[in-house]
Amino acid sequence: MKISLFWLTVVIALVIGTGAVRSEMMKETKAALAQKLRADFDNLEQFEKVVAEAKSAGAPEQTLLEARLIFCFKNGMVDSFADLFPRFEALKDWKDADSPFFKERYQLDAVLHMAKGIVAAQRDDSAAFEREMKDAFWIDPKIAPSVADRIIAFRDKQLMRKVVLPMDLVFTTSKGEKTTLAELAKGQKALLIDFWASWCSPCMALMGELRKRAEQLGPSGIRVVGMNTESDLGIAEKVRTDKKMTMAWLVEPAELPLSRLLKVDSIPRTVLVTPDGKIAFSGHPNDPELDAALAAFGTSPKNPQVSKK
Repeated sequence: MKISLFWLTVVIALVIGTGAVRSEMMKETKAALAQKLRADFDNLEQFEKVVAEAKSAGAPEQTLLEARLIFCFKNGMVDSFADLFPRFEALKDWKDADSPFFKERYQLDAVLHMAKGIVAAQRDDSAAFEREMKDAFWIDPKIAPSVADRIIAFRDKQLMRKVVLPMDLVFTTSKGEKTTLAELAKGQKALLIDFWASWCSPCMALMGELRKRAEQLGPSGIRVVGMNTESDLGIAEKVRTDKKMTMAWLVEPAELPLSRLLKVDSIPRTVLVTPDGKIAFSGHPNDPELDAALAAFGTSPKNPQVSKK
């Protein structure tokens, strides 16, 4: 009888130990999957591959949805938000153990409200945008910086709609030649003006991408123009030759008429202008909304930074 009890004890210990090991392995697997889903992906295909792996490994629907939400945020995939909202609403219970991105449920709710606000902004629904952004801030005040950025961008976008550039304004190229925006826009669908300065490290770092963008967009009828804000022909020409820039390379007058009109208070700044001087986009050159604005002109640009999608 004692022997039977002994072996029974051994068996129970082994079972408990095996279960503990299995539980620990599951925790490690879940942690590894979460780490993979939090990565910065180069493109949509790469993301979908990791999601498929996670799903096959038994990752919860909540985990996969959160990963998709964050991926869409990072890559400006606003059109994908609408499909995610009902799927989040269908989740019966939110579990912190299944969340690789949020410690508390309210943090997820705040991000969802912000996403709804972004969709409203895309529809130009000011009332819905205001409501969703207020809700996002109220639910999680720590999200305030991101909410503020979205509000500022939305207001700037509304202001830019009232701006019409003087297309006949004369500019000097880095080679000393005279031209106007109207001349540059002749026969084009739009001008993509990039404001830059030699002292601006981010501007200089993006010169290679600007050159590629000019090559990609040219055949589509979008002419890329460089606009130096230092009012110095020598500096502008040196950068043009050093960086092998072949597009129109302008130098803004000392009065900075365009910068003032467009409220360019930070660079790099990219502005998409129609031939009649209307503003189709104004923002950072790597803003995902630029791709959407360019697509409206029938182009299919690949933003080197954003077209991870």
